[in-house]
Amino acid sequence: MKALRIFLPVVFTAIIISGCATRQITKKSAYSLSEVFSDDFSSYGIGQKAPFGEWKIKNPGSYFIESAIQPDGTIGNVLKTDNNGIIFIPGDWKDYFFEVKTRDGEPGVFFRLTNNGNEGYYITKGLGYMTGIRLYKFAGNTKQMIAESKGFEVKGWWDVKIEVIGNTIVVYANGKKYMDIKDNDPKLSFGGVGLGSIYGGVLFDNVRVKTIK
Repeated sequence: MKALRIFLPVVFTAIIISGCATRQITKKSAYSLSEVFSDDFSSYGIGQKAPFGEWKIKNPGSYFIESAIQPDGTIGNVLKTDNNGIIFIPGDWKDYFFEVKTRDGEPGVFFRLTNNGNEGYYITKGLGYMTGIRLYKFAGNTKQMIAESKGFEVKGWWDVKIEVIGNTIVVYANGKKYMDIKDNDPKLSFGGVGLGSIYGGVLFDNVRVKTIK
């Protein structure tokens, strides 16, 4: 897959005060984004079950391609998951953006997955009275919620974007920032990404991963 490089300007401003004079110094730098993985599930057949492409299966569940109305309003292939399983893309990526569109159920959007998908982080959106976005850390069969942002409700497709840089995790939903936290866990400083269902049937489309350099 050909890497896509995007250079984004970042502006740092310092103010130096000497006596009554104020001098502002602005320094510009840039970082690049390289697309290392993407999948819109269009290359698979309707009804095809995982594993397919580069996707691996962590544990038993239901993962298959079905036809649905996509986020752009057209009919096409999407991924459907159910029964608490995870499919994942192994990776040793450290700092990256992970973006995916999802709808229905309680999705599991996993990142910095290590140890064959048995350790990492994931976010999910609650249903009913549990509306909101929650961030978990997990290892094996244990999990711990480390952040929660209440009040996010949506019907239909919604966009998830996760930014991980060093020990900082930033979570966006439909372009709005809902979380910005630090978690100093050396075992989760890098890893791949995954998709799954925490509860009910969940649809996914338009997966993209871009590393930050």
